[in-house]
Amino acid sequence: MKDNIPKIYLPLPCDLLPGPLREYVITASEVLRCDPVGPAMSCLAGCAASIGNARNLEVKPNTDYRPANLWFCLISGSGSRKTAQIKMPLAPFHKMQVASYEQYKQDKQQYEQDKRAAQRDGLDFPDPPTYKRFTVDDITIEGLCSALAQTPRGLLCGKDELAGWVKGFDKYRSGGGDVEQWLTIYDAGTVQVDRKGTDPIVIPRAFVSIIGGIQPAVFRRCFDGEFIENGLLARFMVAAPPRQSSRHTEAQLPQETIDALADTYTALRSMQPRENGEPVPLQIGCGEARERWIEFVNTHADAGEQLDGFDLAVHEKVEGHASRLALVIHCIRLVTDAKTPASVDVESLDAGIGLALWFYQQMQSQHQTPEQTLMKVVKDNRYRITPQDLVRHHAYKTADDAERAIDQLEQQGLLARKTDQIGRGRPATTYIATTEGIALCDKSINPGKNGFIT
Repeated sequence: MKDNIPKIYLPLPCDLLPGPLREYVITASEVLRCDPVGPAMSCLAGCAASIGNARNLEVKPNTDYRPANLWFCLISGSGSRKTAQIKMPLAPFHKMQVASYEQYKQDKQQYEQDKRAAQRDGLDFPDPPTYKRFTVDDITIEGLCSALAQTPRGLLCGKDELAGWVKGFDKYRSGGGDVEQWLTIYDAGTVQVDRKGTDPIVIPRAFVSIIGGIQPAVFRRCFDGEFIENGLLARFMVAAPPRQSSRHTEAQLPQETIDALADTYTALRSMQPRENGEPVPLQIGCGEARERWIEFVNTHADAGEQLDGFDLAVHEKVEGHASRLALVIHCIRLVTDAKTPASVDVESLDAGIGLALWFYQQMQSQHQTPEQTLMKVVKDNRYRITPQDLVRHHAYKTADDAERAIDQLEQQGLLARKTDQIGRGRPATTYIATTEGIALCDKSINPGKNGFIT
């Protein structure tokens, strides 16, 4: 019986995150003893929600606009501290929510007094107070639209367990349609809820940024064929980081780092939409920036020519993810660095593209065999590899794991050993992809019923 190939995990390129987020994410991962991607996803979702409908990205004048909306799914097992990874970076949102509710209670008390006085004096009743929401959790589409009506800028949905969100679709609606509504919300489109005996609720730009956690086995059960086919899963950026040690650490999150993230959220919320509520569009810069975007779009499109099914659906969403991430990152830079240009530049585009491609690799790893995942690393290294290359590319932490993985690929006929004598030193061994290995690199694996490799 052959040994299992050690699981590959290429770490998140934290250097692509803008300053305040990068410092927070790296420090938080040390404090929580977790991979940086969990805090990074939460920070990015928080920033996206802070921007909301204030800004969008104009990819093509008058025709193609991308919202700042981002959806993330952290796949992590029980005991991995995923709740803390999600909740800790979003603490400022929960403080705003508590403060808003306390203000609402005070306003409601005053309203009741004013209402009684108006009734006594025969005057018109005052307008009732509204409870402004910043976050939503367990909520129906109708409840969500009611909250969005009070906060048209947009909301943040932070879920400890995304499974509850998925299982709750159409729970209280005999006609169904929740998934279709959420697909519209992903694009900040118009959502309407009809209610018996009263006026419908119409949200012209329904914006909800999502970050949630889920256990690996539950992920495979919840996001089954239905949500693969309707495109819901492809809209998420997912990550499945390896479990970290639970040993005690004295690492702490400095207050200035916490404040810097909170100040970033506040600064992003200070961005205002147009008077009619429409987002102010940011444009991709002329010259180098525009050329960079076109190069990425065309190269990525060419790479997907032979794909179909779920592979193609996920592949096609990468461009959208890249544009949304570039928009969010550029907005962060605008409010934290006075030297940032008004138009989205190469730096923001490269960061958005790099992160989108990393999340694409993570999604692929959920429905590819370990052999295919590893052979794609070999492909990126020009179809030749050494154990040292795998360690250098962060595919494995140790040379022993890298050597064991290469041995397995060689036994399966996917790699062939090539030894060269260079001078009087030790022979240098390189492993070259065979014809079968090259074919596996380019093979498209379409999910079956549940869509994932178990």
